[in-house]
Amino acid sequence: GGRCFDSGGNGLKGISTALTVILLGAIFHMYECSAIELCMRNHLEYRRPFENTPFWDMGLLPECIIECAVCIIHPAPGLEYFVTVEARGRVSVYNCESVLVTIMFLRLY
Repeated sequence: GGRCFDSGGNGLKGISTALTVILLGAIFHMYECSAIELCMRNHLEYRRPFENTPFWDMGLLPECIIECAVCIIHPAPGLEYFVTVEARGRVSVYNCESVLVTIMFLRLY
C-alpha cells in the first residue's frame, strides 16, 4: 500500500483534522441548544421561571463525551505507525491510517 508522505496526503489529513474540529464544535453547540430547548419546555409546560441550565448539569455530559470520543478519531497529519495483528498463525501488518479511517465510519451512526 502507498503511504501519504507527500504534501497532498498531508493536506488531506489537515483538512480532515479541521473538519473534525468543526464537527466537535457543532456537537458541543447541539448539546447547548438541546439544554436551552429543555429549559424552555419546562418553562412553558410547567409555568416555571426560565433557568438557563448548562447541559452538563442536566445529565447530558456522558452522552456528549461518548459522542465526541467517537468523532475525534481521524488520521492526523504526521501520524505514521503500523499495527501488527496475528491470527490463525498468520501475521498481518496494517497502516494506522487504514485502521483509523475504518473506525471513522462510526461517525455515521
